[in-house]
Amino acid sequence: MILLQLRGADIDGSNVSCTGPQVASVLDVLAIAPELARCIWYAGAIDASGAMSQSHRERALSRVADLAGLIATLRSATQLRDGVFVAIEDSIPPILLAEIVTADGPIGRLVADAVVEVHVFDTSSIDIYSTHQSVLDRVRFGSTLRDDLGGD
Repeated sequence: MILLQLRGADIDGSNVSCTGPQVASVLDVLAIAPELARCIWYAGAIDASGAMSQSHRERALSRVADLAGLIATLRSATQLRDGVFVAIEDSIPPILLAEIVTADGPIGRLVADAVVEVHVFDTSSIDIYSTHQSVLDRVRFGSTLRDDLGGD
């Protein structure tokens, strides 16, 4: 498992991290990644200020019916304090590795067999986990990859 940790400065030069437009920019890139073309997206624990609906706020994963719509909504949010976004191969059901879905919980993967997980962590960083370095290379925005997490 490889971790890419992004801050505002990496994405748009801002001293503020985890803004709605920053999270939307990350998801924009991932949404068109060929490696994720056969994936279904899930989201949960979204805690945002600004123009966010109540969808995907529970600390459980729910399937994202309209990823482009969710990204557009996130773009209008001022700040995210929490949020988990997961892409899983379409033939595999999501199996949680944690009791609840939140970026504030244990550091590391939350869903077995996820191709990519995006954790928005308390205005500090956007953590992107994947076993596919090519996926992370697409969203590096100049940041450095960490391959010291062990596991699969």
